[in-house]
Amino acid sequence: MLRFVFLISFALISQVKANVSVFELKSDFSKHHCEMVAIKTDLPDIFETIDGYTGGTEAASEKAVSNYRKYFMSLSSRARISSQEARDARLEILRISKAKKLKWAEDWHKNDTNALFFTASIAAPVAIEVIFQKDRFNKDELNIIIDYLEFLNSQMRKVRLIKNNWETDNKSFDYAVFSYALGIISNKKKHKDRAINLFKQGIKELRKDGSIIVDSQRVGSALHYSNKAVSALVTIAELATLDDINLYKYSYKGFSSSSPKKNLNLAIGFLLNSAEDETLIHKYAIDGEKKGSTGFQRYSATNQDKRWLENGLVSWGYYYIRRFPESELSKKLVKLSTFINSGRKGYGEITGANPRCFITGNP
Repeated sequence: MLRFVFLISFALISQVKANVSVFELKSDFSKHHCEMVAIKTDLPDIFETIDGYTGGTEAASEKAVSNYRKYFMSLSSRARISSQEARDARLEILRISKAKKLKWAEDWHKNDTNALFFTASIAAPVAIEVIFQKDRFNKDELNIIIDYLEFLNSQMRKVRLIKNNWETDNKSFDYAVFSYALGIISNKKKHKDRAINLFKQGIKELRKDGSIIVDSQRVGSALHYSNKAVSALVTIAELATLDDINLYKYSYKGFSSSSPKKNLNLAIGFLLNSAEDETLIHKYAIDGEKKGSTGFQRYSATNQDKRWLENGLVSWGYYYIRRFPESELSKKLVKLSTFINSGRKGYGEITGANPRCFITGNP
């Protein structure tokens, strides 16, 4: 019963405001859903890149970024319901911008995708908060922030995955979220175009069943990283609606008559089908393990990590359900995730601080 009430409530609000981006909602947010608290901490001055993959166990520099990300996201969430918290968020953004936090250590090349992953994970929520409050910064303040975000962008653009246009994965799309947000803040089309190109490349590279090639091979973390990819793709689409660009409707079809039509829904469908029946992703995960791919400890190619279904990493679903409350994919997501079903709040990471909070606002 809960899930039907939940979908009905979303259908009602969607009739009014689903045609606008969630990032256009500026007032009347739910206090209940926006109140988040985390321990105050600082973003490292230098990001020390580790050598190799730790299987989900964070090293000190990674943990420092994760702790700060949680703190900042809680602040960003509360900024929707408190003018004082909104001011604190602006001051915090200016503080880290002036200090040019998170400069990469000189040996970042030894694990460049690690540096990209953690930098994008905080750069995107910060940039999204700037979008919410862009009109509240004066010109000098905004220039300081843009200069800092361009600095972070210049670091991430050096990574081979981005620089050499490698096959896309969740990290490509995380970067694209940041890039589009930076384009909105700086009014530079090149950043938006870069993000849209990565989005379209990702859709083109989907297998015909909707699986994401690289992420579906991540052994026991294949579903986890596939969800992260979908999370970023949905967020890019939501950001693009600020410019009246509908990436939700974008499709790619090859020249052959037998080529399937690929789109965001195809990727979401595979993710949810595999969450329901994980054997659908096993063959890809097993193949990835044979090729030397890596994943979280305690999980395996045939025992997938599905914790994302019950925590904030599935919060992209709130954006999607808000926009498509009557779709079969929305209904399936509510059925599969008690987190979504119960309307819980949580840290969305690449989607922004707290999607459950964000969707409650009004234009």
